[in-house]
Amino acid sequence: NLKRIKIAEGSQAILEGAFARIHSSYVIDIPDSVKSVGKFAFGENDIEKVTGDETEKGKPGVIVLGKNIEKYGDSVFSGCIKLTSISIPGHVKEVPNYMFAGCSNLKNIELEEGIKKLGVICFYGTKVEEVTIPASVTEVGGDLGGVGKWFENCTNLKRIKIAEGSQAILEGAFARIHSSYVIDIPDSVKSVGT
Repeated sequence: NLKRIKIAEGSQAILEGAFARIHSSYVIDIPDSVKSVGKFAFGENDIEKVTGDETEKGKPGVIVLGKNIEKYGDSVFSGCIKLTSISIPGHVKEVPNYMFAGCSNLKNIELEEGIKKLGVICFYGTKVEEVTIPASVTEVGGDLGGVGKWFENCTNLKRIKIAEGSQAILEGAFARIHSSYVIDIPDSVKSVGT
């Protein structure tokens, strides 16, 4: 029956696991003072949309990625099975490891120019069909299981577009995709990782 969560102005962080496993559609008020969001903070939650669009504030089931948040922990939104749409704004410099892993109904993924790093299996098991990788992405995350594998187990994937201006296809970025897909590689790409 939870309807609203208000984080007090002046709060610096949303702590690890703080709002995990909440199974209701609620409004969350995140003040501009928040600079970091901990690991699994919203994991296995009933949120439906993640965006940087400030006009979405105050809507139930929507998390707005505030412009002052500098760091997100691993798995921050993992396992959110009601999540269908995300738009990661360019002020988010790193999409951490497993950020949206296991979001099994996530179909719409928009990554804005400005993002520099995509973590290991950050979109594992989603239903994304088409995605554009911004030219600003120049780093790939890794863990003990390897690097990249951004779209591992994304069986609905049909097209990957690498933005014009991209210089390289990063190591392991597209490993373990088990679907037949098209990849658009611009002439600006000069190297392909292992």
